[in-house]
Amino acid sequence: MKMLKRAAFYLLLLAIVFVAVFPFYYAIVTSLKSGTELFQASLWPRTFSLANYRNVLTEGPFLRNLV
Repeated sequence: MKMLKRAAFYLLLLAIVFVAVFPFYYAIVTSLKSGTELFQASLWPRTFSLANYRNVLTEGPFLRNLV
């Protein structure tokens, strides 16, 4: 019985960690996708693109507003 409680506790803990971490993972992976890849349902991008970060830093007053 003690082993079953411990297993249930760790399973619940794993589920809570997954629910807490997955949005951050998804946001980072989505930011690395290209514009056309955004509409595909995949958990890992086929190609990594830093163009989104370059666009944020160069096309708007993001850095000025950050300061």
